[in-house]
Amino acid sequence: MHVTKFPKASWIITVHGATDGSNKTGAPTLVNDFFVTSTNTVTSIRIPKGLKLRILDLEFLCGGYMTDWRIDYTLDITAGSPTWVPILDNANVQRLYSKMQKLVVGPSLDGKLAIRFFWTQVTQDDDSKVNATIELYEDKDE
Repeated sequence: MHVTKFPKASWIITVHGATDGSNKTGAPTLVNDFFVTSTNTVTSIRIPKGLKLRILDLEFLCGGYMTDWRIDYTLDITAGSPTWVPILDNANVQRLYSKMQKLVVGPSLDGKLAIRFFWTQVTQDDDSKVNATIELYEDKDE
């Protein structure tokens, strides 16, 4: 019997975000050509059911003051106030990506899993940015 294997589905997107200049903490609005909302306030990335998320490239650009960036996840983005749990901070980002390892989140079992970027800074006028290349993919071998 001949069995045809189908290729794994994969989508790669690049997102950009920045601190807002008026708060000492927050999640940046993420910008990408695929994100279209009526309010222009995409602050998290929801992982579709059955898919994983892998951050292929990650860059934090800090302005004049130190900004601490981290990556959080929630198991239920549909909740009124999602519970966000930190999974990666500045120090660990440098260690992880200097070894060419990649952060993988998922698989999303019910389509409610999501990640966000979050900042904390000493002064709210610091202009800091995050750039990330993200892959959403299915891993049929696991």
